[in-house]
Amino acid sequence: MLEADATLEKAIKESQSRQRDRRRRLLWIASTASSYALDSLFLGLFVAAGTIPASVFYTFTGGAAAICGATFALYASGWNLRFRDQNVIGPQVAAGVAVHLMVVVLAPQIAFPALANLFTVLAFGVLWLSLRGSIVIWSLTVIATGAVLWFAGDRAGMAASNPFEMSVSWLCFSFVLGRCLLLSVNANQMRARLADGRRKLAASLEQVQQLA
Repeated sequence: MLEADATLEKAIKESQSRQRDRRRRLLWIASTASSYALDSLFLGLFVAAGTIPASVFYTFTGGAAAICGATFALYASGWNLRFRDQNVIGPQVAAGVAVHLMVVVLAPQIAFPALANLFTVLAFGVLWLSLRGSIVIWSLTVIATGAVLWFAGDRAGMAASNPFEMSVSWLCFSFVLGRCLLLSVNANQMRARLADGRRKLAASLEQVQQLA
């Protein structure tokens, strides 16, 4: 009887853990989609200003939607559980870097805000990536960015030919800083929760030892 109760309790805990993981991953998708939507908004403003063609906006938005849609499909189907990286963070970060560098290739005149967005992409990844994974992503990003800048040459710059373009560039950079700051706060909160969990676990173990 006691063994059956222990098995049931273990199953309930595992189910609750899977539900928490699922909610966390859905929140991750929502946050990623919101970040891409904000980037698309700024690209739309550059289109309205006549800085870039509308095709750049559609290409970036389509790429971002494909990334979020594919990630959601993996999570919903449970295929992500077959991978070592069950959150599929590495591919998401790599794809995010790719779509932003694509903007630099297609519209080098807004290279500065597009490259600044890489800070946001890498900040998202650093919350979950291992040290090895972070080094790999950083190395690939550095190589790809160098190649793109070499291709763009002296065409790479920041849109600032009129007050409207300068305002959009400033707002874009400001929101990049804001997102990086929020991610840093979230990382600190995660570390605080983990530390609190370890303290509670240590207190529980000590109580069990005293009872034993």
